[in-house]
Amino acid sequence: NQDNTLLDSYIKRCVSWDFDKDICRLGEIGQQILLKQYYQLDQMILPLLSKFPKSYLFMILAESYLQQSQSAEAKKYFVKALSLTKDEKIKSFIKQKLQELL
Repeated sequence: NQDNTLLDSYIKRCVSWDFDKDICRLGEIGQQILLKQYYQLDQMILPLLSKFPKSYLFMILAESYLQQSQSAEAKKYFVKALSLTKDEKIKSFIKQKLQELL
């Protein structure tokens, strides 16, 4: 069991001190991943994708669907992540994930 006191404190301050909402949301997403609470990640990530269409957000979303045994959704977002990244190591990782879904 990990001590999440610092992360909890950061997120509470981020929200209460009226920091950029997107920055706070990224902290909340990190916390959900740390706690292995994948079931709400899509609701947290999807609104960010229009502003920040980054491959890592699509990968996180794909992994969250994978953890929930939603293979079709996972595949869709892994493919999107693959189309956005130029990093060969990340491409290889995503391709491996896609192969596992076949």
